[in-house]
Amino acid sequence: MAVYAINAEGASSMRQLEQDMKRLGGEMEECYQKLATQVRANEDDLGTYKKELLDMLESIKKTQKKGNDALEDLARSVHNMAEKIESLIKSGILK
Repeated sequence: MAVYAINAEGASSMRQLEQDMKRLGGEMEECYQKLATQVRANEDDLGTYKKELLDMLESIKKTQKKGNDALEDLARSVHNMAEKIESLIKSGILK
C-alpha cells in the first residue's frame, strides 16, 4: 500500500493518482466499446446464443458503469485530499 506524505510531494503524488484513476476509467470504457463492437459485428452469426450474449453485454455495461462511478468518486476524494494538503501548506501549518 502506498503512503502519501503530508507535504508538497505527497499532494503532487495524489494529483497523479487522481489523473491515473480518470485515465483508467476511460480505458475501461474503451475496452467495453471494443467488446460491444465485436459482439454486434458478429450478431448474425451467434445463432441461439445471440440473446444470451447480448444480455451479458448489457450486464457488463451496467457493471462497468458502477465501477466507473466508484472510480470517479475515489478520484474526487483523492483530489479533495490533495487540496487539503495544499491548503495546509499554504497556510503555513505544514512545510
